[in-house]
Amino acid sequence: MATIPFIVSVFFYVLVTSSVLDILLLAITKVLFYCLEEEIKWIDKESEILNALWRDVDGVNPEAKVAGLTLQLNEVEQKWLKSTSDLFQDATNCVGRYKNLREGRYVVILHKIKPIINLVREMKRIKTAIQSHLEGKKKDSIDIFKRLERSRSKIGSLKERRGHIDGYPPVRKSEVITSLTRKAEILSTRENLICGMDSEIQSVKLLIIVQAFLKDLHMLQLESETEKVWVKQAKEIIREAESAIENFTGGRPNQVRWLSTFCNWSARHKFKMEMKHIQTKLIKLLDRKDRYDFKFIYTDASKFLLGRLPLTLQDTNINLKDISIAVSRLSTRLSNVPLTRKKVIDEIKPLCDQLKRINELLNDAADELLFYSRKLWLQQVSNIVQIAAGSIELEAYMREARPKHLMVIKPMQRTIFLLERILTVCQIEQKESRSVVCLEEDVQEVVLQLTRGSETRLVSIMGMQGIGKTTLAKEVYNHRTILQRFPIRAWVNIDAVRKRFQLIKNGVPNQIRNFWIDKLRNHLASGDHLLVLDKISSTSDWDMLREVLDKSLSSSRRSRILLTTRYYSKFIHAGNNLVYGCHYVQLQTEEQSWKLYEQMLTLRSKRVDKSKEKLIKKDVGRCGGLPCSIVSLADQNPEAAERWCQSAWLENLDQNFTVSTPVNRSSPQSRILNEENSFLLRYLSYSRLFPGNFEITARRLVALWVAEGLVYVDNPNRIINKYVVGDNHLNRLIKRNMIQVVKRKLDGKVKTCRLPGVVGELIMRYKDIHPQYNIDLNVPTLNRLVDNYDNNDESFEHIHGVDTNSPEVWREYRRLVSFISTDTREGNKPGEDIHSFHKRGIANKCFGELKVLDLERVFRPQLPKSIGKLIGLTYLSLRWTYIEEIPSSIGNLCNLETLDLKHTHVRNLPITVWKMKCLQHLYLEKIYRIVFLYEPNTTGSLNNLQTLWGAFLDESSPFLKKKHFLAIRYQLNSLTKLGLTFQLEQVKQKDLAKWLANLQKLQYLRLTSINHGGKPQALRLEPLSRLQNLYSLHLCGDMENISFFFPKSLTDLTLSATSLKNDPMQDLQSLQKLRSLCLYSDSFMGESIVCSVSGFPQLKFLKIANLKALKEWDIQEDAMPSLWELEIRSCHLLEVPSGLKHLKRLHELKLSDMPGKFTTTIRENTHLIWRSLHNPPVVTILF
Repeated sequence: MATIPFIVSVFFYVLVTSSVLDILLLAITKVLFYCLEEEIKWIDKESEILNALWRDVDGVNPEAKVAGLTLQLNEVEQKWLKSTSDLFQDATNCVGRYKNLREGRYVVILHKIKPIINLVREMKRIKTAIQSHLEGKKKDSIDIFKRLERSRSKIGSLKERRGHIDGYPPVRKSEVITSLTRKAEILSTRENLICGMDSEIQSVKLLIIVQAFLKDLHMLQLESETEKVWVKQAKEIIREAESAIENFTGGRPNQVRWLSTFCNWSARHKFKMEMKHIQTKLIKLLDRKDRYDFKFIYTDASKFLLGRLPLTLQDTNINLKDISIAVSRLSTRLSNVPLTRKKVIDEIKPLCDQLKRINELLNDAADELLFYSRKLWLQQVSNIVQIAAGSIELEAYMREARPKHLMVIKPMQRTIFLLERILTVCQIEQKESRSVVCLEEDVQEVVLQLTRGSETRLVSIMGMQGIGKTTLAKEVYNHRTILQRFPIRAWVNIDAVRKRFQLIKNGVPNQIRNFWIDKLRNHLASGDHLLVLDKISSTSDWDMLREVLDKSLSSSRRSRILLTTRYYSKFIHAGNNLVYGCHYVQLQTEEQSWKLYEQMLTLRSKRVDKSKEKLIKKDVGRCGGLPCSIVSLADQNPEAAERWCQSAWLENLDQNFTVSTPVNRSSPQSRILNEENSFLLRYLSYSRLFPGNFEITARRLVALWVAEGLVYVDNPNRIINKYVVGDNHLNRLIKRNMIQVVKRKLDGKVKTCRLPGVVGELIMRYKDIHPQYNIDLNVPTLNRLVDNYDNNDESFEHIHGVDTNSPEVWREYRRLVSFISTDTREGNKPGEDIHSFHKRGIANKCFGELKVLDLERVFRPQLPKSIGKLIGLTYLSLRWTYIEEIPSSIGNLCNLETLDLKHTHVRNLPITVWKMKCLQHLYLEKIYRIVFLYEPNTTGSLNNLQTLWGAFLDESSPFLKKKHFLAIRYQLNSLTKLGLTFQLEQVKQKDLAKWLANLQKLQYLRLTSINHGGKPQALRLEPLSRLQNLYSLHLCGDMENISFFFPKSLTDLTLSATSLKNDPMQDLQSLQKLRSLCLYSDSFMGESIVCSVSGFPQLKFLKIANLKALKEWDIQEDAMPSLWELEIRSCHLLEVPSGLKHLKRLHELKLSDMPGKFTTTIRENTHLIWRSLHNPPVVTILF
């Protein structure tokens, strides 16, 4: 029995001993796991980034193949990427083992010792492997992220240009934790807790900056998995900080005093430790982004920001210049410290160096994108500078170095170091959108419509299939101004959700349907929303959407809808009950088409074969300016390009010129549409008279429309310029993508245009393709004859063939209304053929009803002497014919309204021409100085004259005789376009000036004053400020002063040989509407010009040439904010203007005949001059 107590004692001894051992082992294991936690988290975070990189590569490759591209990785990069995958697997297994061991039961603790030891070894191996892996990336210059970004950019551009944009996920309010700022404010009020915790408070402020950066990133469309993982890790750190602050500031009610003191001390200690760990994690997060060297990229469609952003430097109440001045003062004070105080210098200098670097980072940061974080950067740096200048009491410290100041400086240096790291890492890089080539102005116009004013609630982007509507909408959707103006955005592809629309409309009970409609209405009315509705193709789609959105937009003054549609009639229907705006995407010009083709080749790493360039340009021209067709051609698929053209334009004809089910035929909208279509059909079919892809000037085409009576004025009682009406109709055809603009003038107006060849072919067979519409687009050619020098034409033999006098042949031409020739062959044959044809026709009593005779660009077509018999003629154009004389019988053309002799060699006009009562437009060649022999009288001759261009006045002109001066005031007062060259004494010029100053209808004015040798002489004019319709002015001649001289309506101004002594910019920059300015040879004789702040607000084109004395050009900030193109030519003394950097919207800088030093400086420093722009202007140097 005695042994029983002994056994029991032994048992209890063993039990107690084993329990103590287990408890000890358990404690050691927990401590060990706690120590390993940071290491395993580091491995987990690094492996997460590596896996994201692998997924990025894996995701880009399939898309690249679809787009016809490949992700080019060399052998070293492929090997590194394979190793990345293996490392991720090892790291994932290691993290899993750690979690299993830590979460498992501690029943048999000794069994876990060996696995734990193995785990520690494995963690060490993996960490070393990851570090070596990243060092190898740096050593071998592996930059997979750059290759990924390049490939992703190319793929995106190709997809967008092909119209493959399915949409974007909806952008909601930021998911970033926004309560950190509020909790930090609460923390700052707990003075009893935070006393002596300056370092921790600074850490919280730095985290708030990171949070603001995440808010900035929220407006970007993050494309790579790597970016998303880094953002996720940053959010986790912010959540930890928020939790730590919340626990620290939590209330502790009903505690006795000594317990409260102990709890405060414990909480402070715990908070310090937590913030220390969080700061360590933040440093690792920043290091991680540096190691992998990936960038947050914003692809921008525009060089400048439309409108003012809500968070700009002015909103911070902190001036960046003040910070720079404060930092400079600190450096100055430091430089004044005696060298004997070496300890002071050694302590303060690093702090000043840090602040200098911070200041440079702030100057270089892209403040347009860092809306929120930049504001906090400025506040933080300003606070630090104030502490450095004030709290440290720098002057006292310099006199007596006291240890307490060193205690202030060291934490401050640590804070500045971390702030510098944040400023360096938390950046958004800007890149120019590759898909927006030639769409820059379209983007700006749509953004303006969405953001300016409160009335326009709906904006429609319209255009034919394949023209780039969705691409344009995408660029607008991601535009900087839109990102800031509309924090909540959604993109809906109507084609993709049409079935769901039908289900909602027909398959859902009204009660449920109305509930969700009301919910959506309330949501849209609650804030600033942008809803993009892409590819609206039926009225039923819009009917249902309008029911939902109409009341919402009416109640919300700030929400907007942007829709895209191919169909003009749909948009007329769409805007019934909404205030709407519209933007038409036009066919690309010849220059734009070529740029797009070159860009598409560049995306495929190809170049244009110079030996085939002319042939390729011809093929690109046949695409008619349709982007998708050009892209197909760049894919080396001409068949696909032709199919695009055929299907797209056939659909465009259908939708533009037929009204079927979309609108009730009896509705007002339908009647308006049908009436407008009937007019446009008439003009479109007329264009088919010319050869396919024939380039014609807009001036000539509209003049022919007017001359043939195609331009209809609905109210004959109203005085309306038919040429203006014709221009409007041409612009409508351009907007509807039926006419392509080939070239534009500087002021944006159409210079030349053409009917795309494929459209002409479709018009010819349209009735056969769609007989159900009963619409014939073929123009009747019976009374019109166009000589295209085509031997397939019936008239070819009559004009260019064997001479025939057969009455049966000429009978066809007796009722001819118009004759137009496009025969531009070189040599005398074209002119001789035309002369023979007209001579024989008149002899056979033909052309009696002829109204239009257009021989533009036919070389020297001699007119028959019997031309005066064609008394019905209203339009005669001999422009660019170089004809030397015209028959005297031309004066008999009493009904002639337009006589165009510009670019001819005609030196004299019959005196009867000056007495034509019906003459409205007279164009002469100024080189040959055809004297203006008009003599005012009471018969009303030339009273209807609207255009007089190229006439010459001298002392012999009866026009300026004293006895006619009063009559002049009442005649020739209908002029809208006047171009005069005169050789007059100053006394005579005064009479001319009085007449000019009273031409109230004048729109274009060109005046040249010359001496007997043909050189410019004094030009004396009265102020033209009363001519409120004048918008284009060209002056050549010595002028004394231009102050208060010009009307505010001017949009285009050219000065040449004006010999101005004072800086003309000071007087011209107040012209608010000026878009184009040319200062040519000797227009200014001084050495310096200044473009002041806010001057030239609308100027887009500026040319400066042959200003021989000009040396300095001061371009101040915010001067010429809209300047698009700048040309400087032959200004040999001019130095490079330092203010070029302020021209932030400049697209192209042209330099011609400039000194080598000037051009070299510009060429080598382009990116430095415009370093604040992500896409500096193109610099073109001509010799």
